Amino acid sequence: MKKKLVWFGLIICLVLTGLGTLIGYFYSEYKVANDLKLLEAKTDEIFEGKTEITDGCRYKLEGLFLDNQKRTYTLLNSFTQPTGFEIFQLSKADNGFVKSYWTPDNLNYLEDEYSTDPVYGFRTNNYRLSPNECYNRLYDMLTLGNERVGINKSYTSNKYAALKNFPIGFSSKFFSVSKKSHPIEGYVTFSEKGQAGTPQYSINFIKTKEYFAYEKNLDEIKNFKLVSLTRFSIYGIVLGILITLLLTIIMPSTGKAKQIFNKKWKNIANNIIIEIKPNLLGRIKVTSVMNSKVTKGFAKISNKGENIQITFHDSEYFYKLISISEYNLDLENLADNLVEKFELLGHFSDKTTESHTTIDDNSVI
Repeated sequence: MKKKLVWFGLIICLVLTGLGTLIGYFYSEYKVANDLKLLEAKTDEIFEGKTEITDGCRYKLEGLFLDNQKRTYTLLNSFTQPTGFEIFQLSKADNGFVKSYWTPDNLNYLEDEYSTDPVYGFRTNNYRLSPNECYNRLYDMLTLGNERVGINKSYTSNKYAALKNFPIGFSSKFFSVSKKSHPIEGYVTFSEKGQAGTPQYSINFIKTKEYFAYEKNLDEIKNFKLVSLTRFSIYGIVLGILITLLLTIIMPSTGKAKQIFNKKWKNIANNIIIEIKPNLLGRIKVTSVMNSKVTKGFAKISNKGENIQITFHDSEYFYKLISISEYNLDLENLADNLVEKFELLGHFSDKTTESHTTIDDNSVI
């Protein structure tokens, strides 16, 4: 019985270890997928249901005219803040994000500040828009749009800081939004010059694009999966050991009665055949056959296998184990103190002589 229990415990440990490993795998896969899902939800919040958002900020205009005709207004670089304005746009594209931003460049007037009459020579003010007003109009066109270029539906107020800092803060345990090569166009960062204006002036600007996409933290994912597989495998081993120990505790102490199990014994006096079978769940089943009538019940072993209690649905018997050999069994019926003799079914006493072995408290079976 102990040998069977050891094998059963080993099988349980192997099965639960395998099951724990499988659970660990699916658990780690779920955690990684859920981590990405949470990061995607966080990035979706910035879009507010749109696929593209735009916002900007106006800054103090710093520049000067370097020519006598005051045709070209040259911006001065500032080390503390942008000059004129700064506009950012973020769009979902190609399984990632394209971040675009515009910065202004020089302003070119297409006419002089004053016109001189060719005949009389007096000067007339052309009432050109101020540089500040020119840059403001370009800012409005790039953010809000206008009747000529169309209304910019992507404009979303109060997003400037979030767009400028993107993707700072958009990372999780297993993923991050990182700058990568565009899967189709191939660029990581791409800049181009543009121009906008009216018949009176034109402004140059620079548009820069960067591509970002979700990137796996492969080392972190690998370590997490390894830890999860190991942890749940250990859980399976520990659980298997606990189940084996529990079965050991709840299993009856069969002791001296171990040799009775899994054999068919015939009562010599009344030809009743009994068979006692233990199972790994702690119950001991008894089958009794008398005149082709089969009765099933249960047995309880106590006192190191010396006492045997057999219970059927309509009767109950109490025995004390007196002696047992390979082919013979003697039980004392405690109800009338009579010894009932049994022999192993199929054994013929006239062919084989078997001596009884009396079992006392010091016997080892």
